[in-house]
Amino acid sequence: MRKALVWPALLAFSLWLPPIFAMEVQGRVFDYLNGEPLGSVDIHAATEDFSTKSEKDGSFTVSTSDATQMTLVFSKEGYAPLRITIWQDRLPDGMLRVDLMPQTHLHEEIVIVDDTHRLSYETTVDRGIIARATPDEAAALIGQIPGGDTVRRGAANGDPVLRGAQQDRLNLSCDGGMRVEYACPNRMDPPSAHIDLKSLKHVEVVKGPYAVRHGAVFAGMVNMVSRDLHYSDDGTSFSGAVEAGYETNGEGKTGNVELGLGGSRHALQLQLGIRDYADYDAAEGTSIPGAFKQDSIHLKYQTALTAHADLKAAIHRGETTDALFPALPMDMDLSRVLTASLEFRQRFEHAAVQSLSARVYATDNEHLMTNKRREIATRMAAVTDAETQTGGARIEAESLLWDGMLTFGSDYFTSVKDGIRTREMLMGPMAGRQMQDIVWADTDHDTIGVYAEYRRAIGDLVNMATGVRLDEVESIAKRPDPQFSAIYGNDLSERDSNVSAFAHLSFRPNDHLEWGVSAGLGTRSPNASERYIYLFPLGLDRYDYLGNPNLKPEENRQVDLSFGTHFEKFALKATVFYSDHQDFISARETDLVAPRTNNVLGVKQFFNIEDATRYGGDLTLDYRPHPAWHLHTTADYVRGENEGADDPLPEMPPLEWRLGAEYQRQQFSGGLLFRWVDDQDRVSHLFSETPTEGFSTADLRGSYDLAGFTLSVNVENLFDEEYAEHLSRKLRSDGTRIPEPGRSFFFTIRRSF
Repeated sequence: MRKALVWPALLAFSLWLPPIFAMEVQGRVFDYLNGEPLGSVDIHAATEDFSTKSEKDGSFTVSTSDATQMTLVFSKEGYAPLRITIWQDRLPDGMLRVDLMPQTHLHEEIVIVDDTHRLSYETTVDRGIIARATPDEAAALIGQIPGGDTVRRGAANGDPVLRGAQQDRLNLSCDGGMRVEYACPNRMDPPSAHIDLKSLKHVEVVKGPYAVRHGAVFAGMVNMVSRDLHYSDDGTSFSGAVEAGYETNGEGKTGNVELGLGGSRHALQLQLGIRDYADYDAAEGTSIPGAFKQDSIHLKYQTALTAHADLKAAIHRGETTDALFPALPMDMDLSRVLTASLEFRQRFEHAAVQSLSARVYATDNEHLMTNKRREIATRMAAVTDAETQTGGARIEAESLLWDGMLTFGSDYFTSVKDGIRTREMLMGPMAGRQMQDIVWADTDHDTIGVYAEYRRAIGDLVNMATGVRLDEVESIAKRPDPQFSAIYGNDLSERDSNVSAFAHLSFRPNDHLEWGVSAGLGTRSPNASERYIYLFPLGLDRYDYLGNPNLKPEENRQVDLSFGTHFEKFALKATVFYSDHQDFISARETDLVAPRTNNVLGVKQFFNIEDATRYGGDLTLDYRPHPAWHLHTTADYVRGENEGADDPLPEMPPLEWRLGAEYQRQQFSGGLLFRWVDDQDRVSHLFSETPTEGFSTADLRGSYDLAGFTLSVNVENLFDEEYAEHLSRKLRSDGTRIPEPGRSFFFTIRRSF
């Protein structure tokens, strides 16, 4: 009955055809990146002696004596010029929106540098969506994107998935390349766990190997872009916000403080955040271990060295304590991350090179986990102390070339992992005996790369983009377990030469239609776990895993086809993709060595699958019947296959469909979201994967602005549905997948000033 209630809403998605007007055009000009209106934009007709400027609110009105078409050129200092041709029979109904792209980006990295439209394989999650995300973590936000999902091992620190690609097959970075790596072999602390959503401006997502600027991209990229620092032309400016929240299920308490200070040449930004949760209840009332505590601090400073040069420094410290992971052998006592970065940017006028930027950064991730909260702790105490340090540097230039933008540069990335597990026997004949196991064999993973990317519009109908990247990757284990060396020898250094490349072409026959095709090659070298781990249970099955230094880099050859149509009230976008994986890294049983962990089924060794495939697609529909209403629906599906073994690839998400309605008028906004997830019975028998049943859920949200305050109430799992996600790991207590929380209410109050 609940599901039937929303079916009539689907009938609202109907195609609306705009009427034809005269050749007078009214519109507004905006900054493409921040959405702010642009005044004093020069607008002139290319074929007539006519020019005007936009008003302060970005509005303009132009007319032409040509009864068939007009060509307008928009230009403003600091922005890439934009040329638009408008035909009489394709005039927009209402205001024409024009977005100008900043020619150089002095304050932050972005993915989009195209000076006309976003390319079809790119998706942006804006700050409005980020602010409404629950739970308040990066993996949950990515899970809202069509094709996005989350691997859960506990209540905190979800691991994002995009079109079935996860872990190192998904490039996740901050501000265009800064990366924090996990220290736990079981990924209690994935890179997404060290990102505070409150510090973000927006998130850039690329579905496929179609990016080269931010490191090698195998199957997708997520770039978390931090909020801007703002100078002030009117003396010293001060701004900020204070936010407090509470969630009923898990007794979650959250807090956030944002402070900004700006002068004519200096800007400072401080952000503090906390999250404190207890165990949560599933829909049937079962208490699930999921408690955790998190706090973070971000400090950024930026100074204008000259009118065209900026220097920015940033420090971030984040800490998670007492985090429970019921799907893993241990819990997290402490995860402490420290990052520091320094960035310089210079803009040039009337020069071949438009801008030059340089950045260096370093991160340190300390990780401590124990089994002291588990029943086995009375017989054996286990403590793992691990640390991962990363660092990087990049220099990049932008240049206008043949009416397009050429971006080229070089970068360096290094990762060092080290860690020991100590086990002490407390009972039986071995009581008092201590054993130490090497978790990370003091591994080094160094990458140096060079890249170039070119984007341009060809006339008014065609957009193109292409890029190439070359990487030299070196890895070594300097302190391996003696038994590991007995299997593979003493020389454990490896070197890979990798090539990644892509090309994209989109065609717009008119203002309402777009066709796109993208093709790319993504190459990824094996990580420290795949090459050097020794007898640790890493996967979704009950096996110890053995690394393999002889692994080859894996390749992803992917093609995307897209179609989109856009009118004032209606928009549709559909994409299908096919990926052919060569030397895909997987694991199989081996008798090279006996298992080390109690109650496992054996040992699996990493190896290269000769041929594997992934394919699927996603669909998005948007309809705005009224300025206050927004109706939208999305669907996505992915299928993976180990072609040589005739077995599905493990951890492929099932078919998913979402339907939402949003309302916003004056101070009030609200929304209702329905989500249907199908059964998943295409499971890997080689990994003992078990099927999952489908489910449907509903979420409700609302907010109200009052006298500078914003009051928000969200209800997750409105109908208290009992369900588990297919990608969630299994509880060690009973072998069932971690259930999702039952009905939960979120209350938030925010004061901005």
